Amino acid sequence: MLFILNSYPFMYPGYDMWWHMGAIDTAQLAGPRISGSRFWHWVWSGALSWLPSASFFDRALIVHRVQFLLAVALVGLSGYWILRTIFHRTTVHRAELLLFAWLGVLIWLIMQGTYSQAVFGGRESRVVMSWMSWYSINYQIALSTCLLAGAALLYAVVMPLSTERRMLMLLASTASLLLTALIHAAEVPYFLFAMAIVVALYVRGRRGLLWVLVLFMAVALSLYLALRFSYRTPELLRVAMQGDWGMLADRVSRYGQYLVVQGANRRSTGWNTLYTLSTLLLCVSLLVAWRLPSRAAIKPMLFVLLTGLLPLMLLFQWSAGLLATITYANLAWRFAFSSFLFLAIPIFLVLLGQLLPVRAKAWGQVTAAVLIALCVYVHSRWVDSQQIVNTFAASIVRSTDPRQMYFDLSTEEQEALDSMHARLIQSPPGKPLCVDIFSAYYLFFLKDFRGVYVPGNVNRLPTVEHRKHRCRFPRDGGDLVALGIKQPPWRFRLAQDPVN
Repeated sequence: MLFILNSYPFMYPGYDMWWHMGAIDTAQLAGPRISGSRFWHWVWSGALSWLPSASFFDRALIVHRVQFLLAVALVGLSGYWILRTIFHRTTVHRAELLLFAWLGVLIWLIMQGTYSQAVFGGRESRVVMSWMSWYSINYQIALSTCLLAGAALLYAVVMPLSTERRMLMLLASTASLLLTALIHAAEVPYFLFAMAIVVALYVRGRRGLLWVLVLFMAVALSLYLALRFSYRTPELLRVAMQGDWGMLADRVSRYGQYLVVQGANRRSTGWNTLYTLSTLLLCVSLLVAWRLPSRAAIKPMLFVLLTGLLPLMLLFQWSAGLLATITYANLAWRFAFSSFLFLAIPIFLVLLGQLLPVRAKAWGQVTAAVLIALCVYVHSRWVDSQQIVNTFAASIVRSTDPRQMYFDLSTEEQEALDSMHARLIQSPPGKPLCVDIFSAYYLFFLKDFRGVYVPGNVNRLPTVEHRKHRCRFPRDGGDLVALGIKQPPWRFRLAQDPVN
């Protein structure tokens, strides 16, 4: 918690977090809206309305730290419930499972990530970071609530609970699923896949079908919300509406080529060192569990392993094309975040503790954990040419440095921005200015100066007048030079060295 309370959001101009903060501000002006994935922005707008004097950066910091804490708590709770389903018939203490669930959270933080490039930011703005370091307000929470929904469902089906507690866990799963559909509907298919695995592993006879029927209404409602309020229409739905089933195979092939051959599956940051190692260790754990007297842990372990099929499917053309057809081509790469494989190492360590003598248990688990960490580091440092896992870890560490996260302005930058804004107010330009991306964003968002061109995604904010333009946001300041205004000393180059 201390680490999170000392972390900062990534605020490099040109990335989506500026649009998200703008959406939060405009949501307050537009009133309650539950459409186009704006629900969560509206929630944050209402919360931040209690802090009218907070600056733009202060509001961004509050959102970042609260969401970081909330996401970590939800993923940790999900991991704990999964570990309980696996080891509930053993003598492992709940406190130990909770400790290993938090280990799973740390693995999740450095296992999930991606790359991106700021709009009009050039190659220097391309950065690789952990998923939590990105400032996608609704994606972060929707992913966490989706994991919670899947974990709660497995817990309700597997654990020996009373009818009341079982219904309570199903209610928790349903509530998490509906919240996911409202916040960001693209994550709903992750739960549906997890539910299909649970049904295949556990549903037997009339009682099993009863539990499926209980969930049917929740799934139907979540699908309605997902289709009603999503800003993207699934490709499969388009095919069904057009009745063009004969072209389905062609679409699957075309989208598979787009994802795999053209690299839209983001393979370099998707299936990384930790995915491979986690899959291997989980297979070893399954083989060990199969030889134990009680085989109660096998099916929950299979559940964890099978959820890893979705990120694995992104590596092959036909399966990747199928995922893209079910959802949307530009969003399919996010299936890499849908699995519970981040729990594979904790499962292996807990199982190892069950096999070791009591006196050697703690030392054996610590030694195994250190060896696993060294293997991950060595592979990421010297085998993986892009050092993906180390780079994800570096982005988490770097989040404690506000300057490296481009949070707030230096004294020199602030003075230059104030001077530039004063000049523009004294002599308003006759037409919108085409300036560098830093000056455009800081004038637009921090000074509320609308006399500059901004990229298309900012143009689409509800309270912004949409203006088509050909501005390429020149690095040298553009129209500022023509007006004789000195360009502030912006730091365009990102620091993104991996942990060595």
